[in-house]
Amino acid sequence: MAKIIPGIGFVATAVGVGYDLNQGKDPTIAVASGTGSLLSGAVVGAAIGGPPGAIIGGVAGIGVGFAIDEFGDDMINIGKKLEEINPKMTR
Repeated sequence: MAKIIPGIGFVATAVGVGYDLNQGKDPTIAVASGTGSLLSGAVVGAAIGGPPGAIIGGVAGIGVGFAIDEFGDDMINIGKKLEEINPKMTR
């Protein structure tokens, strides 16, 4: 079972990113959301361990992915505004 859970996470991430790209989502946000979701779920799941870790890690991963989807564009816009304020930030 311990080897199946990470495989499910990778497959779900790949399918999710592919779906987002197919729906016309910005590729940067789609990949960031999928990667953030996978990594956060894996870290939380490993920290807790066992079946509860898999469940709580899955919920944490979904939450992080949702947050990146919702606020990713805002973060990109903040970055662009900071570049306008201080052009040296682009280096």
